[in-house]
Amino acid sequence: MQQRSVFHHSMTIKEGYLRKRRGEDIAVVTPFTFKKRYFWLSNETLSYAKEPEIEVRSTIQIPRVCAVERVDCNAFQRPYMMQVIYKDSEGNLKTLYMQAKDVNDMHQWLSAIRKTCVSNTHMLDTFHPGAYRGSRWTCCLQTAKSVRGCSKTHSACTLGDWRDPLDPDAETQTIYSQLLLGTDMLRSKYLESSDLGNAAADAMQQNDLTVNGDSKNPHDDKTGLKKSQSFHDSRMAAAATLLDVIGDMARAHRAFEIREKEQEKETFGEGS
Repeated sequence: MQQRSVFHHSMTIKEGYLRKRRGEDIAVVTPFTFKKRYFWLSNETLSYAKEPEIEVRSTIQIPRVCAVERVDCNAFQRPYMMQVIYKDSEGNLKTLYMQAKDVNDMHQWLSAIRKTCVSNTHMLDTFHPGAYRGSRWTCCLQTAKSVRGCSKTHSACTLGDWRDPLDPDAETQTIYSQLLLGTDMLRSKYLESSDLGNAAADAMQQNDLTVNGDSKNPHDDKTGLKKSQSFHDSRMAAAATLLDVIGDMARAHRAFEIREKEQEKETFGEGS
């Protein structure tokens, strides 16, 4: 039986800048060990590159992901940290640590990645919320790097994952991106309906000019045309309202993007 997919495979679910650090060799952590990268998440991969325009990307296959969890602040003395534990091509467990720009962004990434993993069959039931540094785990102080995790994982998507704790602006951006995909089609249908409405109005006018003897039942014809015109007018009004809303959201989106870029500069700085 085929597993149900939460997202369309070709769709980019989430993208944006994060700071990242692989779990290997993190005994010494400096500001330079966390590198700013642009991430893309789809139902098949989590990939990243130095800039959005770069097409050669490092990639983690979603079916190889084993856990998606938060990281304690004291592990790296950094807030908004999370980790993706996955298996490499040889079956070895690897960890990618990532830092978001704020708590909302962190929850969005956690929820989005967890949703793509709902069909994975090899998810871990425990993990370490800390990091292995100085020959021990910062969370449980165990010295063996391969020791079993000291905390339970999110073995499945919780209600909180599906009801993302987004701020209203971020929620609006998600809705806007979905509406934008159908705007051209909606506008085309709107213009097409406008032409049909004009044709219906012409038909009603022609019906008014028809001599009674020329029609089998002119009253029924006229009533039917009026109902059709009324239904058409309602659809046109709804489409026009939705197009106006999308226009308002487009203007808000441009303002949101400017504010996001300014916030990213403040959080991540200009360097890598």
